[in-house]
Amino acid sequence: MKHDFLDIHSDIDSPLRRLDARIKFLALFGAIFIIVSENRGVLGGFLFYLVFTLILLSLSHIPVKFYIKRCLIATPFIIMAAAFLPLSYLIGPEAKELSAASVIATNGIGETAISVIFKAYLAVLLLTLLTSVSRFHELLWALRKLKFPKIIGIVSSLMYRHIFILTDELHKTKRARESRTPGKLVTGKWKTYGNQAAVIFLRSWERAERVSAAMQSRGFTGDFPEGAGEKIHFFDVIFIFSVIILFLVVRLRDFFV
Repeated sequence: MKHDFLDIHSDIDSPLRRLDARIKFLALFGAIFIIVSENRGVLGGFLFYLVFTLILLSLSHIPVKFYIKRCLIATPFIIMAAAFLPLSYLIGPEAKELSAASVIATNGIGETAISVIFKAYLAVLLLTLLTSVSRFHELLWALRKLKFPKIIGIVSSLMYRHIFILTDELHKTKRARESRTPGKLVTGKWKTYGNQAAVIFLRSWERAERVSAAMQSRGFTGDFPEGAGEKIHFFDVIFIFSVIILFLVVRLRDFFV
């Protein structure tokens, strides 16, 4: 059993890949927080945010089409969020007395919706960058070291391990079904898929119980063993300060003018 759909690009060597996982987590989430905190309807700083984000993406050495695919997946949800914002004004109390055009012009809804789109796409790009230049278990280790609630790390770690069991059972049942029903399914398609889903669930449940019993027999008490750990190097400090300062200068640009 070998699946790499979660860490598909994490083996690509790059300056960001060699950074400490804690530093990447804090720097990129700090950048996202600064972008999201931008005032509603203010679009002046997003060009700089985009330039800084593209520089970070170029340092990852990950194919551009991978980022484009992730953005396309999130596009329906982003467009929906931006579309519902003007709708909330148009069906509100102000819309009873004013026309739709005047409501939009008065409240600056167009600029606000555009800012929502920019914030969402930049957040998707930065989150994709974080998960692409770090293995999932490294991010979980970073969460533990940063003193996040223990339950988050344990649940995420168990889900990460058991998702491969589920995927492996899916491949087995799919191969078994195709060997018994060659060609395309013409009749009883949904019934066949339903039976396959039930078999996958039962087999995954049984394998998960065996895994749980094996972990308990080896003394698992809810805490994963810690390694020697990594030290934060000078380049890690330079990276996090550079990212935070660059994004923060753009965010606080009004104070410098």
